[in-house]
Amino acid sequence: MRQCTGMILLTIASVALSQEKRGLAVGDNVPGSFHPFNVTFRVDPSPEPMVPSARESRSTKHKYHCLITEYDMDPVVMLVARNLDESAGFRDLLTKLNTLVDNNQRGRLRAFVVALYPEELTDVVTQDEKRNEYAARLDKLAADLKLTGVVLTLAAPKDLARFNFDETMALNAIVYQKLKVTASRSIGRDALDQANGPDAQAVLASVTELMDKLYPKPKK
Repeated sequence: MRQCTGMILLTIASVALSQEKRGLAVGDNVPGSFHPFNVTFRVDPSPEPMVPSARESRSTKHKYHCLITEYDMDPVVMLVARNLDESAGFRDLLTKLNTLVDNNQRGRLRAFVVALYPEELTDVVTQDEKRNEYAARLDKLAADLKLTGVVLTLAAPKDLARFNFDETMALNAIVYQKLKVTASRSIGRDALDQANGPDAQAVLASVTELMDKLYPKPKK
């Protein structure tokens, strides 16, 4: 009986430990760079006119490019989304996040989405037809939502192995600055069925909290 109890406790401890290791926690460092396929690119908000060739040369559209490296020490929101193109809650989150990015241009807030289609797209580099198919869907999503500050990218689950995200969740969200995580949240599919859900709002609130901390508003 004592041996049986010990085995049960060991199993419970092992499960708890494995759950604790999923994803990134507040205070963790972003584990490194990776190069997703950038479907869209961040529109330069600068009011200064740019010649078309200069804008095109800065675009990462339809290129394999690491946004973690590009954004470097800036405050960043990274969303890992699994088959969420048609999700009302996810679309609402993207729209509101885009507004936050636009409103925090001076604070250099950045945001990008890593879209995963685990059952269909297992290698973004070699599966040309599937990559192009899903890239077209993301292009349409960006156009429908008028996303200018949130970059949409494509990757395969293996590309994010070092992040150890919980793959049972529809959405993994991290907020980080100077490559250190300030907020982390995993959201199930049901919680994104409708717009303005509490989990998505919590992600947005963590972004606002970080920006307010970095750039405090003057006291009246």
